[in-house]
Amino acid sequence: MAVEKSYEIDGAIQGTPLVVKDKSGSTYVFFTINKEPGALYGITTDGDKVHTVYTPIESQQNWCMASVSISADGNLFYSNDSHTLFAVKLAEKMPATGEYNSSRLLLSSFFFVLAASALVIRAKRKKVND
Repeated sequence: MAVEKSYEIDGAIQGTPLVVKDKSGSTYVFFTINKEPGALYGITTDGDKVHTVYTPIESQQNWCMASVSISADGNLFYSNDSHTLFAVKLAEKMPATGEYNSSRLLLSSFFFVLAASALVIRAKRKKVND
């Protein structure tokens, strides 16, 4: 076994990187770095640069040890120490594991927010009752 390529990363990757191959056969790697701002990063295996895919707004920035997950329609999910779960929709040219459908994305986003709200409410009630 031999190392084909290495990338310089400014920090420690403590979660498991997500490797995705798109319809054209291009391979992408997504990961988080355990430092502020708790962003999502990506590389293409045929490129030499680490890209910032998503940076949280200032109030949601924090350290991050999370692994990245992907849904069937290509949304990336991760969390950081701000207690926020992020759902990041990628651009068309990035890994497409399904067809882009804006109405389906809107409906999925609505149910995601509804489920997240229910979890927050349940957690607050449990904390008050304890």
